[in-house]
Amino acid sequence: MAYTSAKNATQNLSILLRNGTHAGASLRFAMKADSFSVSYSKTPIQVPIPETSPELIDLGIFRPSISLNGVVDTVQPTPASITIGGQTYYIPFKNWLEDVVYTWIASDSANGQLELEVGDTSYPQTDSSTKGYTGTPIEINTDSSALSSWTGGAVYRVAIQMARFQLNPSREDRYDCSMQFVASARQDWVDRADLD
Repeated sequence: MAYTSAKNATQNLSILLRNGTHAGASLRFAMKADSFSVSYSKTPIQVPIPETSPELIDLGIFRPSISLNGVVDTVQPTPASITIGGQTYYIPFKNWLEDVVYTWIASDSANGQLELEVGDTSYPQTDSSTKGYTGTPIEINTDSSALSSWTGGAVYRVAIQMARFQLNPSREDRYDCSMQFVASARQDWVDRADLD
């Protein structure tokens, strides 16, 4: 699956979840997110050696994970969808999103095919290519000109690890939704490194 992005133009719903690329997905959601976080963990191997300092073996293995928190309505919201980059993204309601999560968690065919896009993924801002970067992404110049066109957005290939829907008193019109994903590296980094 090649890196493609929606080049999300809406500021209101800037987290997109889909079962494929922007152009190739059959189901696309625009999430009402309160927070998004990505974290990276690494576990180098520690080899104990009697009567001396342990040896550390670092094989360069890392594990990205993503947390997404937001709200989903109990009924279909109005508007029910938005159009981004010529594709329709639906704003899910609780039972629909929960049904889709069941399917994605229970299916081995969904693993590695889900994409989560956050923010504006174009780089540079005037670039119309489908790759997020051209050449080396960070070049430290004395005038910082190479950094001025970064947008901060990203596309990740993910698999759902956990989803939680919580109904709170006095807010019966919506559920709090939490989702955790295991992820590959940011897609533009993967494509730039030719690691797919």
